[in-house]
Amino acid sequence: MRVESGAGNFEMTVYKVEPRGRNLVLKSNMGVWVSDVVLEPREIFQLLWLHFRPRALLYLLRLPWLALRG
Repeated sequence: MRVESGAGNFEMTVYKVEPRGRNLVLKSNMGVWVSDVVLEPREIFQLLWLHFRPRALLYLLRLPWLALRG
C-alpha cells in the first residue's frame, strides 16, 4: 500500500486489524513510523458506501485478474 502526498510517497504496511471498543483499528507501519488507523463505525459505513460506486465495483470485478497479472 502506498500513501501519496505533497510531502512524498511512502510505503505503508498494515500488519494487523482488530476491534477496539466500538472502533476498528488498522495497525500499520510507514517506514519507521508505527501508527494505528482508527475507524469509527460511521467511517466504516462511509468507506463501504464508496465501494458501491460504479467505478469501484468495476475495479472489484477486475481485481482477481489484476492480482494474477502481478
